[in-house]
Amino acid sequence: MSRFIAVLLTALMAPIPAALAAADHASADAAYQAQDWERAAGAYEELASADAADVRAQYRLAVSRRHLGRHDEAMEALDAAASAGLPATLAAVERAKILLGRGEAPQALETLEAAAKEGLTGSAALSGDAEFAALRDDARFKSVLAAVERNENPCRYNPRAREFDFWVGHWRVVDGNGVEQGVNRIEKAEGDCVLIERWAGRTGGTGMSMNFYDPGQKQWRQLWISSGTIIDIVGGMKDGSMVLEGTSWYHGSGEKRPFRGIWTPREDGVVRQYFEESTDGGATYDPWFEGFYHPVGD
Repeated sequence: MSRFIAVLLTALMAPIPAALAAADHASADAAYQAQDWERAAGAYEELASADAADVRAQYRLAVSRRHLGRHDEAMEALDAAASAGLPATLAAVERAKILLGRGEAPQALETLEAAAKEGLTGSAALSGDAEFAALRDDARFKSVLAAVERNENPCRYNPRAREFDFWVGHWRVVDGNGVEQGVNRIEKAEGDCVLIERWAGRTGGTGMSMNFYDPGQKQWRQLWISSGTIIDIVGGMKDGSMVLEGTSWYHGSGEKRPFRGIWTPREDGVVRQYFEESTDGGATYDPWFEGFYHPVGD
């Protein structure tokens, strides 16, 4: 064998340079984004043939083939993507689309139902995808959407995480004599997993707290922060009241004391908030603050 032929064979057998591989991906991705499915399918076929573990190439090859009506080939590429590590829920959605393209609606619904049980999210995409338009009036598909929405917002459907809902609102707060003490706004955030409190006192003081149910500890926790105090208390519902206990810590003195808070909803819509604190290590407690929450406008 001549030296020239040996050098040529060595060059042909060498790995594809990274820059060239990146360029091939860029070209395939550009066709995919332009929804040029014929060109995208061809490009991803080459990439998938060169590297069977290329998850993106295998997945996008499946999508491209589905759009071209090549459903059996699309399923083969999707199976390869799943074997290469494609997230199961993402694979399930694409699998359902391919099954629908093959006219297998019952199997598509079974796939989505199983994925929903495994934690599938993306209810907005499911309800908006054109591929699922034919299922929108189907009772089973509506059940899937409901299950997916629950997966996205677990706190909204957990009774323990809803126990403090009675405190949510915009309130004016008065003391036991009816004297205005300030206003407080408690709002839900992060998929209803946390209650955010923003307090503005009559004399100018402010503060805020985060309140949430910790499923690991199976208890509620409040972390209050103001310029004067940090309060960290935990607990739960007891005899119709939210009872949280822990400590208060003062920025100025650095002193730490046992602290307790009790919130009680009344039948007239008012919420009583009662705080007490101990200066003897928890042997006895003294009143710290009492407020009656009235909905703003009352």
